[in-house]
Amino acid sequence: MINELACPNCDVTIYNLNKNEGVNEAKAYGVTALPTVAVNGELLECCKRGPITKDFLALLQEAGFMNSELVGETGFNSSPVTKGVLVRATKL
Repeated sequence: MINELACPNCDVTIYNLNKNEGVNEAKAYGVTALPTVAVNGELLECCKRGPITKDFLALLQEAGFMNSELVGETGFNSSPVTKGVLVRATKL
């Protein structure tokens, strides 16, 4: 989805933290929950948050995703107070 929304000249890098890709970058950006988007080295305001909650799932629905659900934890915790999670949703 990120690639679809990015401008034609934008350089997009996607890390899969479940495969230990970009772990150092995530720590450097201060990632506290997944998914997260950074632009020009800064987290987007929408991504400066704690763990995913029911409120976050409601935001996904407002953004055009339906059937949003928290599937489970990934086991990747970016800090002692955050948990990586897997979210499943369908784009309208």
